[in-house]
Amino acid sequence: MSTSEYRREALFHQVTREAIELGSLVSIREMGERLNVPCAIVYRMLDEGDLFAFEDDDDQFIPTLLAPEPSLRPRLWSICKILYPAPASSRLAFLIGNSDACRSDAMVDLLATDAGYEYVRRCATQWAAEWSRSEVSIFNGACQHFPRTEPLYQAVVEVDPRVPAWTRALMAMSDGEERGREEQPAAKMTLFLCTIAPPNVRTIEHRLNLTIADQGASLAVQVDDDKSYFLPLPTAFDIRRAASVAWHVTYHMERGGRDAGLSHEDAAQILSVETNSVLELVRAHSLAQVASWHCGNGAITLTSLRDYQVAAYARTRNEAARLSHMI
Repeated sequence: MSTSEYRREALFHQVTREAIELGSLVSIREMGERLNVPCAIVYRMLDEGDLFAFEDDDDQFIPTLLAPEPSLRPRLWSICKILYPAPASSRLAFLIGNSDACRSDAMVDLLATDAGYEYVRRCATQWAAEWSRSEVSIFNGACQHFPRTEPLYQAVVEVDPRVPAWTRALMAMSDGEERGREEQPAAKMTLFLCTIAPPNVRTIEHRLNLTIADQGASLAVQVDDDKSYFLPLPTAFDIRRAASVAWHVTYHMERGGRDAGLSHEDAAQILSVETNSVLELVRAHSLAQVASWHCGNGAITLTSLRDYQVAAYARTRNEAARLSHMI
């Protein structure tokens, strides 16, 4: 820890202790007494974002501001849920901060009226968005750490971090801001899924090492240093576009990754056949279904799909070679 970081932490600890002594911060037990609920309910409210707490010596202390008169509690706690992505100190600063440059009212003071509550909700939504950006980036090469170079492709969206990671990644690519460059992807690539919080602090949630395999018919995918697996690609897939690679891999991760397999519809797209043909291949035991799939028409294992695809390509090459000898 640097000297400046140590000083900031010491100052924060001092301010927290003073707030506790003044009664502005209270323990879990005391907050339960104020709200007339068990401590277990207080912990649940902390987990769900209705309340937030400051830590001091491994104990949690909640601002008394969050226990107003009963009629205002639902409104205040709904605002707290919106502010959830930000640190506790920033959430408190928002609530007690001025609602307008020309007014002295604090945000929390506006909750008594319907108009004031709607205004605070709008402000909270805009403010919280700064604390919840998700970013998908893809780079050439096998990267252990997030590179400082320009990515082949990148997409960023402001979204609640409580949304599942790969769902946020898809949202970034479908609804967010995209940028990229024309350079063709190399045989090895790295995809990063990150969250970004002010002041532009990036945290890596997942890192995927990608390798083009089977002459472009599949991708070897390694998730967070786990064992690699092969993800088959559609026949007409454009492996030269980083955005296509990012979308295809993220789409598969959002649906469960390695163990989830691919739906019959996705398998049909990969093999360039009708869905009924996939069902026939399953019945003929040419393709295997995921055993744990419990809904819809089932899913095809990645291994059986790749094996069938590779064998089909081999048969096509052998037939082409046989015909060429006959000419």
